[in-house]
Amino acid sequence: MAIRLNKLELENFKGIRNLLIEFGQETTIYGDNGVGKTTIVDAFTWLLWGKNSDGKTTFDLRPLDENNNPIHMVECSVTGELDKNGVVVKFKRISKEKWETKKGSPEPVL
Repeated sequence: MAIRLNKLELENFKGIRNLLIEFGQETTIYGDNGVGKTTIVDAFTWLLWGKNSDGKTTFDLRPLDENNNPIHMVECSVTGELDKNGVVVKFKRISKEKWETKKGSPEPVL
C-alpha cells in the first residue's frame, strides 16, 4: 500500500497567509530559521490529528499582524490531498473564532 501527499494548502495559518504546495516525487522543504518550515509541519499534523508538531492540541494558529498581535475574525484552514493507491482523498480542517455581541454592546467580543 502506498500513500502519497499530493497537495497541502494553508490559509491564514500562523505566519502564512496563503500557500499551496504541490508535492512532486521528491519535495524538500528548506530555508533559514523563522521562514515557516515548522509551520508547514504544524499545519500537516493539525490537519490529520488536531495537534501541532509538538503534540499540543492548544496552540496559537492565528496569523499575526505587523506588531505580532493575533489577527481576529479570520478563518484558518489547512487542506490536504492524499493519494492512496490511486484513490485521491481530500481533507480540510477549519478553525473559526466564536464571537458574540453582548446585549447593549455595539462590538462583538471573543
